[in-house]
Amino acid sequence: MDGPLPAVPEFYFTEELKPISTLPKRTVQFLCKVSDSQAEVKWFKSGVEITKEEVKKYEITSDGRRRSLTLHDVTPEEAAEYSCELGVHRTAAMLDVKEEPKPEGINGNKNTPKNRH
Repeated sequence: MDGPLPAVPEFYFTEELKPISTLPKRTVQFLCKVSDSQAEVKWFKSGVEITKEEVKKYEITSDGRRRSLTLHDVTPEEAAEYSCELGVHRTAAMLDVKEEPKPEGINGNKNTPKNRH
């Protein structure tokens, strides 16, 4: 019996990634939702796919329709655009890693004692 092939469902994002701003050494999580729990996604950092070999640094999870990418112990070098692709659909957001604020009294701050003669 020849006939039309069954239509392949088109998956899409129902919730997109949101930008994250954090301090170094924190754990952050990019989260998105997809239209179907069977949808498979790929994660990217600055356009380069995050592979299974990088699992120590990144944790990729799939729970129902939720898809997440968790970064542990982030560093300023990891500030970049992270994206998630689902077929032809894509969602992306920036990770901004701020420097730790310097404690007062260092590098000529107002509270540094001055030498008076």
